Amino acid sequence: MKYLVNAFSVNMLSDSSTVEFRRVMLDEARTLAADAVSAVGHAPTATFYSRLLGLQVEANRVAVTLSTGDSLLVGALGARLDEGRVLTDEELQQFPVTWWYIEVR
Repeated sequence: MKYLVNAFSVNMLSDSSTVEFRRVMLDEARTLAADAVSAVGHAPTATFYSRLLGLQVEANRVAVTLSTGDSLLVGALGARLDEGRVLTDEELQQFPVTWWYIEVR
């Protein structure tokens, strides 16, 4: 399964795994996102990603559990936010996004 998320945590792994991280540019992120299941938990972030990726990203606050063969497209916001802080769409536009493709092997 391939997921679109805004963060990665080792708690997503179901077992000991090898995880490969690869930074991707926005054009490749758009291609990778086309068949990914959204696990973006906040509506403003989903709207922001929709605009960047050129496709509809649904807000979908679910727990992701990764197994061998699964992958993530991570849009990492270039800021450390205060605990519990949810940004508006306008605030999100002020920060760069770094895209990472993560594969569990």
